[in-house]
Amino acid sequence: MPSWKTKPRKAVEILDRHYSELKATARQRLGSLFNAGDYPESLRHMFSVEFDLPSVEPPDYLQQLNPQLYQQECQRVQSRFDEAVRLAQEAFTAESAKLVSHLTERLSGREDEKPVTRPKSPFSTGGCRHSAFCSGTYPSRSASAKSAAALSTSPRRW
Repeated sequence: MPSWKTKPRKAVEILDRHYSELKATARQRLGSLFNAGDYPESLRHMFSVEFDLPSVEPPDYLQQLNPQLYQQECQRVQSRFDEAVRLAQEAFTAESAKLVSHLTERLSGREDEKPVTRPKSPFSTGGCRHSAFCSGTYPSRSASAKSAAALSTSPRRW
């Protein structure tokens, strides 16, 4: 058996031997939150490495022996590549959707149903030449000092 198959298999066997210890540690750390149903009985069948190296082109002798079969093989290889591209696009789309969803959730200003506010800037005291920007307030030039102070102390969504 090639080493690329035996090395991971041996590592899984070692992990599986220590798995009961790891579950016991999890049981101890999690206390009442521990749920045995979250842990499989064994890890031996949870890991595997498989790959397929498809031939990019049908064999040349097939074109001479049976041109129709050669065309079928060309179409089969093309369809496998098309399927691989489609699966990759689906995976990228799904991952992108998860990332955008997470980003939207974070930018919505809500976390655990509580409004998320930006901490006060150390520059909100006016020491920074960009104090209106740094404090999160954007008063107009004609705004009074009172309204500017009220704006700088109100919570802002991040």
